[in-house]
Amino acid sequence: MKKLIILPLLFFSLSALHSTERNIGISLGYVGIGYNAGSNNHDGYFFGQIFNFWWQSRGGFGIAASPLNFLIHFNNSEHDRLTFVNASLFYNVMEEADREFGAIGPFISVHAVDINNPGFFEFRTGLNFTFREIFAESSMLYSDLFVFEFGYKFNRTNRHGLYVHFGVDLLAILFLVNMLGPTEQSANTQKSHLRH
Repeated sequence: MKKLIILPLLFFSLSALHSTERNIGISLGYVGIGYNAGSNNHDGYFFGQIFNFWWQSRGGFGIAASPLNFLIHFNNSEHDRLTFVNASLFYNVMEEADREFGAIGPFISVHAVDINNPGFFEFRTGLNFTFREIFAESSMLYSDLFVFEFGYKFNRTNRHGLYVHFGVDLLAILFLVNMLGPTEQSANTQKSHLRH
């Protein structure tokens, strides 16, 4: 289980050496669950974004990007996707508030170039709330402790629809898995000792 967190720790250790202004951020990503209410698709789904990058101006406007975004539907695998072009424009209504709190406000985003359909393109717009934690005062590293998003989406496959999803930080989940692993192993060791 310890091998699960080697890559994230290396990633954060190297990035922590780079000091930057407070309006740039990078995180390992987040995963969560959501629900679609579309014209051709009513289904829950598991989703995630791996490696998130964002920049925000002092006026509150910003951009964000992620190289990997995936959706795995609970009941209809035909709508599963893994996109490699994921970008959004947003406005943080808190503007110059301490970024350790997070961001809340409207956004527009695009998700394109699906692994099974290079011509895939999806447009989304709505409201996003992110509560985040900064690892160090002079670092650009942060953790998306909680993500909530709802809005409207459109693509050629599912057409129009509404959606809502909740996510939690991927690094926190990896640490949780790592903590539970040794506990289960020690429990099995104790059982084997009792048998002998």
